[in-house]
Amino acid sequence: MAGKVQFINSTGDFSSAAKKAQKSLVRSHIATQRQHQRRQRDVENHARGTRVVSSEQSTPPTAALNNTAKETPPESDGEETADEGMNPAGNALERYTSPLVAVSNEMVEQISSTEAEGNSNNDVLRPFHEGGHLLPLPTAPSPYSYLGQGTREWFVPMPLVKSHRMSKHLFYYVNVLMPKLHPSYTTNLVRRTYGCGMLRYADELTLASIAAFSATSRALISGDMEGAQSPTSSSAFHDGAFDWIHYKGQTIRLLNERLASGESVDVTDTGLVTGIVSLIFMEALTGNVTEATTHMNGLRCIATLWRTQPHKPMPYKVASKIVASDIKLATLTNTSPSLPFAITFDVPIPQPLPGISHLLPTLGTRLLQQWAAISTNAAFIPIIHDIVTMTRYTEAVYDWVFPYIEDDSYMEYIGHQNLWIEHRLLSFHTNGVIDEACRIACHLYVNTVLVRGWSNNSAVIRRLVGRLREVLSKGSFEREGLGDMLLWVSFIGACCSHEREDEGSFSTEFEKGVVSLGLESCEAASGLLSRFLFIERVHGEGLKRVWQVAIR
Repeated sequence: MAGKVQFINSTGDFSSAAKKAQKSLVRSHIATQRQHQRRQRDVENHARGTRVVSSEQSTPPTAALNNTAKETPPESDGEETADEGMNPAGNALERYTSPLVAVSNEMVEQISSTEAEGNSNNDVLRPFHEGGHLLPLPTAPSPYSYLGQGTREWFVPMPLVKSHRMSKHLFYYVNVLMPKLHPSYTTNLVRRTYGCGMLRYADELTLASIAAFSATSRALISGDMEGAQSPTSSSAFHDGAFDWIHYKGQTIRLLNERLASGESVDVTDTGLVTGIVSLIFMEALTGNVTEATTHMNGLRCIATLWRTQPHKPMPYKVASKIVASDIKLATLTNTSPSLPFAITFDVPIPQPLPGISHLLPTLGTRLLQQWAAISTNAAFIPIIHDIVTMTRYTEAVYDWVFPYIEDDSYMEYIGHQNLWIEHRLLSFHTNGVIDEACRIACHLYVNTVLVRGWSNNSAVIRRLVGRLREVLSKGSFEREGLGDMLLWVSFIGACCSHEREDEGSFSTEFEKGVVSLGLESCEAASGLLSRFLFIERVHGEGLKRVWQVAIR
């Protein structure tokens, strides 16, 4: 507990119950500190054990005996590598930090030879259970490590300014959020991407903005954000509960420092755009429309100034981030995007893409058939076709039947198509209650199936769910003979409002659809929903839960 000061909130109530609650908070704090110390010891012990095992595997027995006396204490996973105030500017490759797991020259050669052997046949996709897409590791990473290790590279250089407090949020971002935000990523590709590009050359602003978004997402899921906003709740009393506020403030401070340099501001600074985009995405989680709008206005100004720099055109990744921010703000405010979809995907990928119509052959068929009875606006039909196509490509990635899954350009292609779909969903103007309900349900589907980085607690999902519930209260699907569509729309709403206050109303609507269609089993409902936008792998457990709640 040395070096850490925690303030215990006092309400002025000196009753026995208040004193008991205060003691409980103090005990919780002490237990948290002790758990942190135990974790540090586990990290040190595991790193020490891994160092010994690695030496035994890569060194002959006689050499191992001779080197025993020369062995140096290993570094701890949680140990700081530099003072937090150091300037992180510059190339991280020139400031190579010690790896979390000791890597000898023999191990490096083993990795290189393993990769060389795999290059000849690794392009041939095999089923997941055969492990054809995985390359064996010569040493296992620590289960306590905050930074993961890829299967094709050992630990790459990272910026020195990386505290224990920040590391856990970077770990969460890479291992949880990145696979959700980019469904086309495989586990290997996530970790490989984590070890290069943005994070390899990341400066202090980039790391702070990533940690801010990650900490906000964790605070939403764990309930820390609600606990912090409730004066009577004690759920936020532990280390890390307010990290989302800390890193948000740090990101804003670093942005202001860069923008305060006057005429010398580099408007083509990718880190500047990334930091502002992270703040907008944070507010897409929290629902603070005022701050999100302010950040978006600043982002538009930077984009306008960037276009005046002919010597440095805006990269596609930067432009796509700006468009994605505008789309999330439009989702929060229930308006059309303010920016046109003018970005073009010009990265060459193998064309034509292979046909995958045999995957999920009934997906979306019923929705396409019924659209003529729902609306006279046929502009929505291409959107449905694109949603179905991107769902099939995403499922092809998961089933290991798509031949370009290891290609970054294909990931960018999927991201571009998903943005284009979401932009058109927000720009589409409906004429009635039923087609509006379908539009919102499709929007929820895109954000929870094609791009799953948004939990049910996030503001973008809660706003869409609230609008869908309001629209359903005005419509009458049964009178129009659209009981199966009511079943699908209410199911999407129930899945996206699980364990929230709106779940009951959607379950009631789901029950109406079941009764009107005369469905007798969950399997029958699954077969019917599969003709709309429904994926058994994603929605199977949710359907069983909704069926049990609605059909008591």
